[in-house]
Amino acid sequence: MEDAIPTRLEQIIIQEAPSNSKGKKLFSKVAERLYTPKGGTFLVKLKPTKSSPDEEIVTLLFRWKDLYFEAFHAKGKWYRMSDAEESLPPRSQLHYSKKEKEGVFNMNNISTSYNDVGGHNIEVGRRAFKNCHQSLLMAEELVRQKRLKEELGSGPLSLPVVTISESIRFPLLQRWVLGTFSAPPTAKSEKKVPKKFSCEFNEWGKYSRALFTQELPVGCELTFAQIAEKLRVLKYRAAWVPQPAQKHVKDV
Repeated sequence: MEDAIPTRLEQIIIQEAPSNSKGKKLFSKVAERLYTPKGGTFLVKLKPTKSSPDEEIVTLLFRWKDLYFEAFHAKGKWYRMSDAEESLPPRSQLHYSKKEKEGVFNMNNISTSYNDVGGHNIEVGRRAFKNCHQSLLMAEELVRQKRLKEELGSGPLSLPVVTISESIRFPLLQRWVLGTFSAPPTAKSEKKVPKKFSCEFNEWGKYSRALFTQELPVGCELTFAQIAEKLRVLKYRAAWVPQPAQKHVKDV
């Protein structure tokens, strides 16, 4: 997955790039880095084992434009965060009831912000993954018990944000996450996200803007090269892309 998502991302942004008169795509990376597509979504499946039946699979939905985690599908039902923006996949891809209240539950008191999903000071490891999967899988029961926000906001919702969204953005974090998940299961195999990584989560947009515009943020002591080393994928905004200078034609 660590390579599959960036590979698909690159395919999309190449398709989005303009073409010249001969049909060749005018695509280029920014500071040798990829950047997010303009829209759409991608899915990530959580499975306890490779042979897990469909009813045990939880599917996470992320939006391409900023890599935000905004919905999940469990036991034939979608659960969408209050500020979800993108459309859900077609029912032919993931089944859910055509009756709105039966097929989609809007989590009106849970947004995509770290304040609502449980923050980034969380534990990462096999036990955390198991807890995340089980909690999301039993979401319908948590709704009936009126414990959805209490349970999901204690870590299960933030684990996908840290281990998927942030890991796509920051390659050193991704390396740490992969090492933590692959470690032998022991009493100390669960690890807190190091502050040297989490302290930069809120800087992704600023760092991305700096590389697009070639303007360092106020007070930033890093060089452009040092910023680029921290990132694997940049956030894209059209306003950050330099516009080509207009050619002035003299009147004859």
